[in-house]
Amino acid sequence: MFDLRPFCQSCLIRSLVCVKKLTMNINGTEDRVYVILYEMVAGIADAVAQLCGYSTLKHLRLTLRRPPDTDFTQPERKIVTNCIQVILMGINEHKYNEEIVIGGLELLESLTRGIDTTDIIEKCDIEVVFEAIRIHEAVAGIQTIGFTLLRWWLPDVHDVDMQLDLLQMVMAAMRVHAENVMVLQYAFWILFLQATHPPNIDLIVYSGCVKLVLDAMVSHTECFRTQKNAIYVISMLCKKNHNGVILVRMGCIERVLIAMENFTENCYMQTVCSELLYHITGGYNAFVDIIPEINTSITCHGGIDLVLAAMRTFSEDPLIQEYGCYTLRNLAREYNSTREIIAKDGAVVAVKALEIHSQFRERKRIVSACFEVLDEIARVGDTNVVVKNGGVRAVISAMWVHASNQEIQEIGCGLLHRMAMDDVLGVDVMREGCQNVLISALSRYPHNDYIQNCVIDVTVQYDDDVMDILMEEESG
Repeated sequence: MFDLRPFCQSCLIRSLVCVKKLTMNINGTEDRVYVILYEMVAGIADAVAQLCGYSTLKHLRLTLRRPPDTDFTQPERKIVTNCIQVILMGINEHKYNEEIVIGGLELLESLTRGIDTTDIIEKCDIEVVFEAIRIHEAVAGIQTIGFTLLRWWLPDVHDVDMQLDLLQMVMAAMRVHAENVMVLQYAFWILFLQATHPPNIDLIVYSGCVKLVLDAMVSHTECFRTQKNAIYVISMLCKKNHNGVILVRMGCIERVLIAMENFTENCYMQTVCSELLYHITGGYNAFVDIIPEINTSITCHGGIDLVLAAMRTFSEDPLIQEYGCYTLRNLAREYNSTREIIAKDGAVVAVKALEIHSQFRERKRIVSACFEVLDEIARVGDTNVVVKNGGVRAVISAMWVHASNQEIQEIGCGLLHRMAMDDVLGVDVMREGCQNVLISALSRYPHNDYIQNCVIDVTVQYDDDVMDILMEEESG
């Protein structure tokens, strides 16, 4: 730990002057803090002295803290560093005293919340906090404040042994305090932060933490905070394909769908659940080996209906629409049976999403997602469902708005081509103005082979006589 001997010696001389100043009601913060620290160090073995020091420092912490968006000045940083070291000394000296440990951890959290601790906190300092958490495993208050403190300190530490120790403490806290939602919340925060470092993901998955997270979701089904934070952790752990497979087979899909069902009116919950389903069904990682298991699990547990319900309820929310459409697309892409389940209501919500969001140029991902869902529905032969629900008009309108986006033009041309080539409804599709938007896309992207082929096929399909009639109807 930090060598306090020179500091104590300087305090001995300084304190004689400071005491005189304090008796004259001089309010110099630096002097007052150094006097308090000197007294705490001098009475390190006295619990009362430590608690009195904590009490006084609490009154001064507003003058020691900076606004959240600014760091300490160099003189302030020196004071804070010395405070931290003295408090850690007190915790270490009285590690079995619950009151001193809680008071010390609270002060440390208050002093270091949201600041860069790289040049302040060392590994030995973190180990003092670790030991306090381990000793007081049964004390919920020490677990929560200890984990809160580590949120600020641990992003700067990448020691494997320390990470393993931390995981063991988190797991112990989740077992001992399985019914305490506050302890679980802070434990989940630690897991989430650790999972942001890719090397830690395997450690977390193979340590047994996932089972404890899922058990907590089962025990606290109605607790929004527990469900939300657990889903955050699962989302981070799914970033690696092989871990995603493990999580799916452990039952994470069922837990996510239950959370969606229990919080149908909560936009935030629907968003985090929709995002996770998007990842699992192939958003960032295509779990090729278990796609049938994923489809079966989501379908059997009512996942398609829940996704559609979320999209209907929160039709104005861009994230829910985007994740929902991509999830439906991923599910419909693999099997005709799943596509048929999605077809009827999926076309309705996708068209609605296009009508609401396609007017905003920055929401191009929603437009692409809607196009792809409608394309999958039309692929199975349900062109009628798309046309009947205004899909052609919505697609054409979106293509005009996003004329400068080549990807959207390409997907849109493919979708219009698929519907225009329908033997029964093709003419109705053309009447909506399909030809004009196809020609516009071709003129803008003349070297795009896919767009070229779509336009040529449609032109060949409808001979000159039919095209003349259609153009006359349109001009009339």
